[in-house]
Amino acid sequence: MGKKTADLYEYSNYFKLPEFSVPQDYNLLIGFAGYGNVGYLIANHMVEDLEVETIATWGNTTWFYNGQLESLLTLYAHHKSKTLILTSRFPVSVTSIPHENWEELALEVLSWNCKAYYILGGLREETRTNNSDKWYVFAPTKKYIETYHLDLSLDEKLTMIGPLSAFLSLGTSLKVPVLGILFYCNFEEDPEASLLGLGVIKDLLQIDDLSVDSLKFFDFSFIPPQPVNEVNVGQLNNLSQNQFSDENEDDNDDDHLDFGLDMDDLL
Repeated sequence: MGKKTADLYEYSNYFKLPEFSVPQDYNLLIGFAGYGNVGYLIANHMVEDLEVETIATWGNTTWFYNGQLESLLTLYAHHKSKTLILTSRFPVSVTSIPHENWEELALEVLSWNCKAYYILGGLREETRTNNSDKWYVFAPTKKYIETYHLDLSLDEKLTMIGPLSAFLSLGTSLKVPVLGILFYCNFEEDPEASLLGLGVIKDLLQIDDLSVDSLKFFDFSFIPPQPVNEVNVGQLNNLSQNQFSDENEDDNDDDHLDFGLDMDDLL
């Protein structure tokens, strides 16, 4: 006889995935709402742009979109490129979630033993070294360096928080290939940096059918929880229903928006 269903859920804090259900020859990209919102914007563009399948969800609210079930956290698969995408469909601020929760999530996700893990983040423009012309940097674990021969390019003494810190810390101790990709951002919400970042992701993960000419947004206005800090919901809705293009000269008009939802609203 095979295992009982309950026995298959070895890691069940969030997604309750059967042990055998995550393809280990897939890369996993992780994007949440931190500085610049690049992780959130890039990951959601990919979900909007690519033909993806929902693999698992977590949260107390679910809905269907493009024939797929989605929730507060959703794990998608783009089978053509063998890429998994883990993101929220609305911007949950990484600072509103306790670090122990990020560690729990990271421990569960790293236990899936994917081929490699890529987690996106933003850097404030003022942290850039004066003589540097780079607009993104890499923060790999030792295992990633050994496997893919890609060196650390993040400047020393730059602090990291939230999921970026949790995945890199646990990836180091568990000897898992994890790569943090951080993009320099001028604003709290920087679609231009996100658009440029799509090209990096397309090349790095070899996603040939990923569109990088314009940034696609998801309209999350129907989701019940309310944004914190009295965010102007109308402005967010207008943003989510349009595309940001690299030909748009007026790309700074949303830098005043403070994205983020309190985790207390999600439980």
